[in-house]
Amino acid sequence: AFGMPPPGRTLAVAVDRLPAAHVLTWTPGRAPLVRRYWTPLSADAPRQATPDAIERIRSTLDSAIAACLPGDVAWGVLLSGGIDSSYMAATAAGARTGGHAFTSSFEAFSEVDELPWARSVAARCGLRHEEVRLGPLEALDLLDEVVLAAAEPTAGWAALTHFRILGQAQQRDVGLLLS
Repeated sequence: AFGMPPPGRTLAVAVDRLPAAHVLTWTPGRAPLVRRYWTPLSADAPRQATPDAIERIRSTLDSAIAACLPGDVAWGVLLSGGIDSSYMAATAAGARTGGHAFTSSFEAFSEVDELPWARSVAARCGLRHEEVRLGPLEALDLLDEVVLAAAEPTAGWAALTHFRILGQAQQRDVGLLLS
């Protein structure tokens, strides 16, 4: 209904997704063991972020983004226009100039249009903005290629749009994409 499979489902029969922050361990002769390896909250964690916690998060994000930007590789960012990608675009553009921003543009069948926000963020950050359009007929043409090339079973619309963006980035010789 929303371009995504139901929770836990994939396009492949008898193949399930591993939940985020979980690991599967398998030993021959034993049943696979799925366990959670990370959780963002503990029972006694405060429910409001302190100024110190906010600064640590900001500093960690900024450092991680800057560390991903070597000086000799053309770079870009997947920019939806939402808070996460806008923060990443602004931080990356502050650390290194000359970046690209790639935004998926859906034709009439999508109710969500973040293009105006993405255009505004890209302009404010001084990024070369590229709108990568994908319509239903183009998506249908890509379906076999994307599904067969996927590292894992997928039914998400984003697999098609990201495939299209990666092709556009490759044409522009962009060697690093932040997402």
